[in-house]
Amino acid sequence: ERAGVAVFLRAKATGLVNGGNRSAVQVQTKDGTKHEVLGDAVFGTVGRRPRTKGWGLERMAVDMRGPFVRVDDCCRTSVRNVWAIGDLVGEPMLAHKASALGEMVADIIAGARRRFAPATVAAVCFTEPEIVSAGLSPAEAADSGIDCMTGLFPFAANGRALSMEAGEEGGFVRVVARRDNHRVIGVQAVGAHVSKLVGAIRHRNRNGRGAGGHRRQDPCPPDAQRGIPRIGAARARSRHPHLSGRPSPGRRAALLDRERAARA
Repeated sequence: ERAGVAVFLRAKATGLVNGGNRSAVQVQTKDGTKHEVLGDAVFGTVGRRPRTKGWGLERMAVDMRGPFVRVDDCCRTSVRNVWAIGDLVGEPMLAHKASALGEMVADIIAGARRRFAPATVAAVCFTEPEIVSAGLSPAEAADSGIDCMTGLFPFAANGRALSMEAGEEGGFVRVVARRDNHRVIGVQAVGAHVSKLVGAIRHRNRNGRGAGGHRRQDPCPPDAQRGIPRIGAARARSRHPHLSGRPSPGRRAALLDRERAARA
């Protein structure tokens, strides 16, 4: 919106009006308001759906969960010795998740005992700027009944991001954590090259770290990954003032008395 782009959330396209060199898309928002958006080109995305028809799945008598094949945490279907992976088994419909499921099923068939229970599955939009999301957003956490808190680190405060001209467009890293124990349940990032943060995000979520625990694994400065532990350190200081690096008023008075005594 700061760049002059109109954003209509929870809206649908109801029609297209051709007008010579330019066309207009008719848009209707959730509250019924109608808009006409002019443009030189129209780019439409229709989403994805599992391909469950045309190759014999309907004759296999496997249980379904809506449009998806029902599986357990080992990707077993209701039919013995039949597994399902990838887009067939539900969201998130991502290639790296499907690859992980395929490797797990191969191990199970070979005799290993495994199950699919990741702390989070990261999704990346390779746009400009890039967008990374892993785990729950604040809204999703609230919808799930989780009392959460958020911390946000702007890339404008990171030297590496500024050197790559990635800090001038409002990029940021946001951490979502439970309020009761500060356990991280989601991370989102927007900005140039933020796809490179996926490894750090997955590592921290997989280890079940609290927001304060991130500060113990600090990347080399001025790397953009430092935004994550910086948020954790700020949250830790808000919960444990003695970790802030600044003595409390009582401790400060004791230190001053000790210094005066040493001088005397």
